[in-house]
Amino acid sequence: MEIICGKTAGFCYGINRAVNMAKEELTKRDKIYCFGELAHNPYVVEELTNMGMVTIHYLSEVEKGSTVMFRAHGVPPSAYEEASKRGLKVIDLTCPKVLKVHDIARKYKEEGAYIIITGEKGHPEILGTEGCAGKNSIVILELEEAENLDLSDKENVVLISQTTFSVEKFAKIEEILKKKKNDIKIIKTICAATHERQAETKQIAENVDLMVIIGGAKSSNTNKLYNISKEHCKEVIFAHDEKDIDRKFICKFNKIGVMAGASAPQELIQRVIEKIKGDKD
Repeated sequence: MEIICGKTAGFCYGINRAVNMAKEELTKRDKIYCFGELAHNPYVVEELTNMGMVTIHYLSEVEKGSTVMFRAHGVPPSAYEEASKRGLKVIDLTCPKVLKVHDIARKYKEEGAYIIITGEKGHPEILGTEGCAGKNSIVILELEEAENLDLSDKENVVLISQTTFSVEKFAKIEEILKKKKNDIKIIKTICAATHERQAETKQIAENVDLMVIIGGAKSSNTNKLYNISKEHCKEVIFAHDEKDIDRKFICKFNKIGVMAGASAPQELIQRVIEKIKGDKD
């Protein structure tokens, strides 16, 4: 059995930064709140919870003056405003690349632009970007939505994206919108690490009998890796951890590819690989 593990598998810069900063803060106190899941990976959340992190979904859940971490995906401007009103100390763990997208959205909002955001409606990162873009914006996910957009009365149109969006789908949406509005401003805000990870996933998937995608079910970038693998490999499985690996099924394949989302730590990837090899029961 040959196992090919992606070189780009595992923590991206933003998640690695957020997790390390959270761990450092947790060594200073017994408990600290986190507004939303720090990262979309149960393994990571559980580890930090055991260290004293308490995940909350509303800032009203904590007492005034408390310390709160903001998740790696970012939060809307309203969260900063509420935290300030409640006298909360904020430790901002938002990925710097996401903050850059927020700055771009604010800039074009101030210019009165109509901002089109490609991404998943309701995803934490998108909620933050939407908040910065304001009411004169729209979130689209599918090509059909781009086809149905009426830009005839729009003079200043800007296209930006969720940092973990599909590179291939963004290019197709860009092509569709350019036909509607040839002077549309295209700002490529998909993270370079996302681009590299998706490209490597495609390359591996084309050359193996089975792809194993490691990550959390809520992870946007991990789900995109799964979808890319499905397009280029006949057999693909999603593994949250090594418990999802069925050795009897795995043994049917000679060449196995392994890729992991940006929120999957190296120790989790290694445990899955060991299970595939049969080194762990």
